[in-house]
Amino acid sequence: SHAQGQAVKNETEQEGMCQCHLRGSATLINYLAWLEEQLANGVELDEADGAARINPDLIYLCDAGGQYIDGTTDVTRILYFQLPSDHKKRCFARVLQGHIAIDTAVFPDDTSGYLLDILARRTLWADGLDFRHGTGHGVGAFLNVHEGPRGCGTRIVYNDIPLDSGMTLTN
Repeated sequence: SHAQGQAVKNETEQEGMCQCHLRGSATLINYLAWLEEQLANGVELDEADGAARINPDLIYLCDAGGQYIDGTTDVTRILYFQLPSDHKKRCFARVLQGHIAIDTAVFPDDTSGYLLDILARRTLWADGLDFRHGTGHGVGAFLNVHEGPRGCGTRIVYNDIPLDSGMTLTN
């Protein structure tokens, strides 16, 4: 199908996705350094007019990305500006273990993201934890940041479409 062909990136698109992620990561690091400095100086920040103030005592979800001439980025990070509790540290460690499990997975052709999703959740489940959103989704090359219908998660549609070499998914 057209969507499946669009999901598999050619070598130029793959290289572009790598390059735009390097630039996007540098931008995100600059933003996070600025944010840390502002909060350390007691500056009260709004995400946007009408939005809640960023509270340095709470977890801050940073969902960022950009459209670049050679690709599209989508990055989500959680930040905590205080000394975390043991529970927060354990949760962070479990999520990191899930990222590593997905990133290092070796699986046969025609495996779906639906089947791989357990790798991201396994260590959370062992602690009686879970998350109520998808694990990852397709990302376009200078296109939609959410490129369906492939992805990794509990949505049954993710079982219908196998992952192929050259696809770009978030994790």
